[in-house]
Amino acid sequence: MASPARIALLFSALLCASCDRSAISPSQSLVGAKSLPSASELSKEAIEINKGFGDISLGFLSYELKPDNSLTVTLTARNREVIVGRDEFHLSANIAADARRMLWQVRPEKLEGIEWETRPIACHRQYDHDFGELAVVFRSEEPKAGSSHSRIGVFVLPGLDSCRSLAAMQARKLLERVIQSFPPSKLPSKFERRNARLD
Repeated sequence: MASPARIALLFSALLCASCDRSAISPSQSLVGAKSLPSASELSKEAIEINKGFGDISLGFLSYELKPDNSLTVTLTARNREVIVGRDEFHLSANIAADARRMLWQVRPEKLEGIEWETRPIACHRQYDHDFGELAVVFRSEEPKAGSSHSRIGVFVLPGLDSCRSLAAMQARKLLERVIQSFPPSKLPSKFERRNARLD
């Protein structure tokens, strides 16, 4: 029979091994990431879901999930220069963790900067103004070696006219589920009404 000290040592070794494990398996990634940092490391990143690209009169809707489980929903107009409204919430640990786990499926393997975008598997930019329907921005406050800037990775969900790959359709449903899991806000409907006026 193993001694209590040996059992504790084995348990801590197993716990440590799980801390270093990739947050999701490669088969779960919708962007082809082979590996990601551990869940504990990724939980320190801020994640933004942004809607409203292209025409500056559309307005811009942003959901920002921070490491402390706070969620800020912001609607801006005129190319993000004027704030129309802002709602702030504090999510339960379970809801925040579930949202992060889903969003990690679209996280780029590396945070290469705002100028680099990642799209779903088998999706590519089709034309110059193929900005996508929304973008998910992953931001780590821990800078790269030799740099004082945050590390940023960007996922772009293409419009249906640009890409209908299986990964793109799965990403679309996943992002809808994440947004639906957030507390209700009137700002998304205001954003949609602004868009409707331009149709």
